[in-house]
Amino acid sequence: MDEPDGVASTQRYLRAKRTVDDRALSREVFDTFAAALDGPTRLIDVAAGVGTMLERLLRWEALPAEADYTMVDIDPANVAAAAEYLPSVARSLGYTVSSRETSAALFPDATAAFTLTLRKDGRTVRVQAGTADVFEFVSRVSGGRTWDTLVAGAFLDVAPGPDAVESLFRLVPGGTAYFPITFDGATRFLPTDDRAFERRLERRWHAGMREGDDPNEPRAGSRAPEWVRAAGGSVAAVGGSDWVVRPTESGYPAEEAYFLRHVLGLVEGSLVDDPALSTDRVRGWLRTRRAQLDAAELTYIAHNLDVVAAVGPNERG
Repeated sequence: MDEPDGVASTQRYLRAKRTVDDRALSREVFDTFAAALDGPTRLIDVAAGVGTMLERLLRWEALPAEADYTMVDIDPANVAAAAEYLPSVARSLGYTVSSRETSAALFPDATAAFTLTLRKDGRTVRVQAGTADVFEFVSRVSGGRTWDTLVAGAFLDVAPGPDAVESLFRLVPGGTAYFPITFDGATRFLPTDDRAFERRLERRWHAGMREGDDPNEPRAGSRAPEWVRAAGGSVAAVGGSDWVVRPTESGYPAEEAYFLRHVLGLVEGSLVDDPALSTDRVRGWLRTRRAQLDAAELTYIAHNLDVVAAVGPNERG
């Protein structure tokens, strides 16, 4: 039985979407990013979640022989989940793992932190992870510690604008920044028998992203290149990374049914009390979509873009 939607299910959702992201990522853009991982390298992954980008780099053998990998996430539950998840993944891929729970030097005030050392066939990956607000972390380390490569997946839509990009660039002066799975303002649920209502639902969902004390930007993907340039960087590669989740003859792949259930929960939380929509109509739509999901008939599409940027040498702020 699926867990209830909500905070308690976030870590499972993040694990479930790995295969969705794997399929979606622009391989041309990824290859541009991976080309920067040449020789001993230092990577920093902000809003790292449960560590699925590191898992991907291990699975795809994209890391060099020596890598230091720093993970920052504001949610202690994500960091705690990563501390359990990543050793299991690494061992399944043939890595030896040494680990200890510690407040790493980079995270003196972290509510959750850990270190790992992964070794396999001459490759060594040293991992430090901890909780921090990303921009507070940047302010604390700015002018001191730097990295070669930044990963900020699904981040610019929730922390939009050139100021946010410029702040992140301070972490990697003269380096490379990779912004994969950046939402770009289009979602579709199929099949549909009322396209007008679906469009209205989509508009209200995206409008809700822009509201509140901490507004998001649903067209961040399209705007990311201009933000990169405004922050002093240059765009090295851009490509589409659409999520397409659809059933096969044997149902949904991996944990993707759970991924869809969580997405429907996000729609419910955003729109069920929206005064611009009929609550009964939204609830009816959700019942239909959940029934389609249970019957392995629901398809979900979301438009995203991936961007790789070359960072100027003086982005220390």
